[in-house]
Amino acid sequence: MLMNRVSASSRRNSDMILVRSAAILVLALSIGGCGVPQPEAHRTASTTTLDWPQVPAATPDQRVLQIDRSASQAWIRVDPAGPLARLGHSHVIGGAVLEGRVLLGKTLERSLVDLELEVAALEVDRSDWRAEAGLEPVLDPEAVRGTRRNLLGPRVLDVERFPRIGLRSNALQRRDDGWHIDARIRVQDRVHAVELPLRLRLEQDALVASGAFERSHAELGLVPFSAAGGALRVDDRIRIRFRIVAVVPPDDVDIIRALINSETGSP
Repeated sequence: MLMNRVSASSRRNSDMILVRSAAILVLALSIGGCGVPQPEAHRTASTTTLDWPQVPAATPDQRVLQIDRSASQAWIRVDPAGPLARLGHSHVIGGAVLEGRVLLGKTLERSLVDLELEVAALEVDRSDWRAEAGLEPVLDPEAVRGTRRNLLGPRVLDVERFPRIGLRSNALQRRDDGWHIDARIRVQDRVHAVELPLRLRLEQDALVASGAFERSHAELGLVPFSAAGGALRVDDRIRIRFRIVAVVPPDDVDIIRALINSETGSP
């Protein structure tokens, strides 16, 4: 009986560790890095705030595309690690939570992105997400609700004080391995630099940007949570997938198709 209580307590503690870790990923979307702001004594230089870029008004040569909130999704996965990893759970957090706009220029490099994430719309451990990630599809519903409460609460995302997380691009660049977006993420009162790889394509009347990538805590100067002398900790690897859909007005479909095909080499 005592061992059962210890095991249950360890599992709750490990789940809290992973929730906090997943939160910074949302915080630092860091659609970017996973962890949670540490107590002041453990903070790193990565918390230094950057300037929040201003998005200029659309010019006559730019087309304004609105984000399709219902079709735009991001998923963040965090996993336990260490000798006691079996006591923890992997978590998948995300959902259809993006809104914003794309300012599409005469070339893709001259385009800008302005997105906001609504923290209160985040979901945790939906069974279809978990199944798609190769995890056990169903967790205890009360545990999932508790995970989400902790995620949105004052010790993690603090949704009451900070209901939005923003992403604004500085540049869109074409490299040998595809397109990359250099951006800034505003989380609470801090701004972080991120770089996201993405694939661009036109699907009927929608411009779709999608990607999948991994980040480590060290790349963002973050320290992963750990317990029991590191025997139970958050894995240094963070897995991120996203699909952002912008609505293309019917009159602009042929123009944007030509732009996308010419710059991506798509058929």
